[in-house]
Amino acid sequence: MKMLKWLVLFVFSLSFITGCSQNEVKTDKKTAVKQTEQKDEKKQEQQSSEEQKQEEKPKEEQKQEEKTADSRSIEQNQAQKQNAEQSQNQEQKAQSQEKSKVVNEPKETPKQENAQQTTENQQSAQVHSEGTPSSVKPAPEPKSEPKPEPKPEVKTVTISVRDDQSTVLGGTEVELQDGDTVFKVLARTMKQKGIQMEASGSGSSVYVRGINNLYEKDKGDLSGWMYRVNGANANISAGKYKVKQGDKIEWFYALDYRKENR
Repeated sequence: MKMLKWLVLFVFSLSFITGCSQNEVKTDKKTAVKQTEQKDEKKQEQQSSEEQKQEEKPKEEQKQEEKTADSRSIEQNQAQKQNAEQSQNQEQKAQSQEKSKVVNEPKETPKQENAQQTTENQQSAQVHSEGTPSSVKPAPEPKSEPKPEPKPEVKTVTISVRDDQSTVLGGTEVELQDGDTVFKVLARTMKQKGIQMEASGSGSSVYVRGINNLYEKDKGDLSGWMYRVNGANANISAGKYKVKQGDKIEWFYALDYRKENR
């Protein structure tokens, strides 16, 4: 009997437990359904709000366009008014200037009237004689000729070359350049004239060995090329002697340099 009671109680408890679980499942389903319905409602509300906003946007844009169009029309009307006022002011100024000209014009004297009549008669006579009125040309204004700019003064020196028998180069004027020495003038002139020249050394120790294929010691152990400036023998190297405006340089071939240095 005890066993039967325990079985009955056990069955009853199981049935109670299963009923409770079923109720809980039903409540969970109901809550889930409610949540989904709420979500759907929220979505519909959001969609409707977005649609309203989209409908409101073109209305606002239309309002803004209407405002801009109104402002533009107002500005155009103002500009037209300003232009009309300016044109009226200009016309008034022109009229006042014409009136002032008429008032300020001097009256013609009888002499002036006679002069005008004579000129008109002369013009009509020319028309009858030539067929066309002569056009009076104004006298041309004298043109002021531009003054020529002063040319810079050209500095020159004179150079000549002769050997013991003949003249290699007659007296020739050469343009003087800054820092010219006797040797520089000789070298530049020989190059321009196409005359052979050979030298050794450089700078202040340069030495002319030959000109026109005539070299030192060709006609004796004491022979060679020498130079004078303004008729005086120089005892320094041709590369060291600086020349100036108007100097006369003379190169010559000496058979005995000792005699030339006396």
